[in-house]
Amino acid sequence: MMTVAWTLSAQAPQALNYQAVARDASGNVLADQLVSFRISILSGSSTGSAVYSEVHTGKVTNGFGLVQLAIGQGTPVTGAFHSVTWKSGMYYVKVEMDPAGGSAYQHMGTSQLLSVPYALHAKNVEIEADGDASNEIQTLSLNGNQLSLSRGGGTVTLPSSGTAGDNWGTQTVVTDASLAGNGLQATPLKVADNGVTSAKIADAAVITNKLAAGAVTAVKLAPMGATAGQVLTYSGTAWGPKSFTSSPWLSSGSDIYFNDGKVGIGKIPDTDLRQFQVLTSDRQAVAAINKSATQASIFAINEGAGPAAEFRNRIKIIDGTQGEGKVLTSDAGGFASWQTPASNPWKIIDDDIFYNAGYVGIGTSLTNYPLTIENASNDCFIKLKDTQGTGGMRIGAFRGELAFINDNLNANFRFLINSSSGYIQMMTIDGANKRVGINTTKPSASLDVEGTMAVGSAGIVFSEIREITGMTSATGSFVLISWPSDYNKTNTRILSAEIYYDGRNWNTMGMGFEDKMVGCSMADLGIFLHYPGIPQYQSRDYRILLMKVQ
Repeated sequence: MMTVAWTLSAQAPQALNYQAVARDASGNVLADQLVSFRISILSGSSTGSAVYSEVHTGKVTNGFGLVQLAIGQGTPVTGAFHSVTWKSGMYYVKVEMDPAGGSAYQHMGTSQLLSVPYALHAKNVEIEADGDASNEIQTLSLNGNQLSLSRGGGTVTLPSSGTAGDNWGTQTVVTDASLAGNGLQATPLKVADNGVTSAKIADAAVITNKLAAGAVTAVKLAPMGATAGQVLTYSGTAWGPKSFTSSPWLSSGSDIYFNDGKVGIGKIPDTDLRQFQVLTSDRQAVAAINKSATQASIFAINEGAGPAAEFRNRIKIIDGTQGEGKVLTSDAGGFASWQTPASNPWKIIDDDIFYNAGYVGIGTSLTNYPLTIENASNDCFIKLKDTQGTGGMRIGAFRGELAFINDNLNANFRFLINSSSGYIQMMTIDGANKRVGINTTKPSASLDVEGTMAVGSAGIVFSEIREITGMTSATGSFVLISWPSDYNKTNTRILSAEIYYDGRNWNTMGMGFEDKMVGCSMADLGIFLHYPGIPQYQSRDYRILLMKVQ
């Protein structure tokens, strides 16, 4: 959209003033922006050929998008502006603009030049036709009652005094007491003081357009019994004085406001924190109607931590979607509507919920088992937590492996079975000491098995493996070692026997020379450890590993 102004001076300068408001294709004002124009003068019609064209570059709009230029003073492209023969026919001006300030001009419109630009043609008649610029001036003269116009303009006779005329300038006006003066220059007609009485004014005759601005001043108005500070009010039949009470409301432009206290409608405000209070009965206390497509009828915002609105008792929301059993839901923009809720497959009995119509999947729709849980990450756990400890326990999958995790610090794992004699703790994992116990609640080793266990498919059942240590005799070639408690030659198996040879090497059974080798034999008295009777085996440490079997 463009606004154009044309200006010509009396000397007919070779230019036309042009103003425009520059906008982009969306209608937005191009404020403070560099633009360029191409102006063409077309002959005959809006699509005629250009008799003259020019460009204007480096033009900057102001803060309102306004730009000014003089047509005829740009950079010529076609023809010469002073050579346009304005008297020869109709002319049109074509305006093109590049909003980026370059030369990619866009057609903005073509308009016919009417009378104003043809002042340029008046330059051709600046010289008076007969060479005398003053011989066309006439004068008006009065001689008696003869009014004449010079240079053959003629004469007229004005009316004279007597019955044939109106005695203009000599007659007086006959009036009553409501008017003063006789109509002559010395005493012109006017309304006499106190001349306008109630009887002179028709009912409802004094209206706004009958009174000149400022005509009715304070001294012209009767007080009608009012004293200083009072105002006149109309009761419906008569005007009367009334004391004026200043309004507590303040104004700011077209707005009014009140900031000295609380406002109550239908009640005196209570001493609570509510600034605006309304009390009514059988009617709406506050109503808001808005026809805007974007603005809310009621707007509330709390810039603190409290709620923006508080509703007590019941809330009624009617938008055409309401219905029995529906729930209020919101879309992505925050607009709420009533929707029919999806049926809930879960059943409720008192405080319990259950589902017995099929399988349940969490994180997956492939429910091949009564409960299937999947997680896209590297772990998937079920968490259990009681009132003891702070972390709880987790059972699930961790990086493709089954995991039991106790998140309570230094807490144990217990594996129990229910027997006829009650619950029996079959296995204990001691979290504080990092020990595992089977058939014991207090494991004493990294793996503590109380009872028997089978090793191998056929299996030799044993209950204990024990190491015994000591020192060989200072003389001779054997030492007798007493049986440990509960060990004998029947339930004992010797797994290994070693002597610290010469304090350097551990020689085991079968090592020695000739018929003197390291060996063991079991008797009722104990275990005989045999070795060569030489100093390298005497008074040396030994160690024997025993296994007790069932």
